[in-house]
Amino acid sequence: PNILINTAAFTNVELAEKKRNEVLMINGFSVGNIARECAKRNILLIHFSSDYVFDGLKKSPYSEKDLPCPLNYYGYSKLIGEQEIKKSGCNFYIFRISWLISNYGNNFLKVILRKAQNDGIINVVNNQYGVPTSTKLIAKIVKSLIDDYLNGSEWGKGIYHLTPNGKA
Repeated sequence: PNILINTAAFTNVELAEKKRNEVLMINGFSVGNIARECAKRNILLIHFSSDYVFDGLKKSPYSEKDLPCPLNYYGYSKLIGEQEIKKSGCNFYIFRISWLISNYGNNFLKVILRKAQNDGIINVVNNQYGVPTSTKLIAKIVKSLIDDYLNGSEWGKGIYHLTPNGKA
């Protein structure tokens, strides 16, 4: 292949604290293995990371230039994956995603809707902000990147924060 899109990840943030070896292998070192194989074969790697690589203490939106400082093991494992990609020497795009929402799978939106429907009461913290990011937006951006890449138009490889404007 010319392009490899890695969507595999251990995404259960709470369980990551209990299964540290497993989450580190999946989100960290296996990503490094994939990246090294992409480097050997000159394959473009598109990888998805997380806003959990940051501690969430900054009062304004994080930029790609901000230094990561994860608060939990999930965020740490995603940061290791990013570092492994950079060390590999492969051509890559890393997209950091925030508060994934979709009609499918287990995600932020579906958890909130399920709690509202089943319990009628939703207990959530009121001091955290994020940017809900739809899988449709992600697919649209990645398709545009691939189309441009295949047509010889480079975006500038590296890390991008793939989120819409605003916050919730």
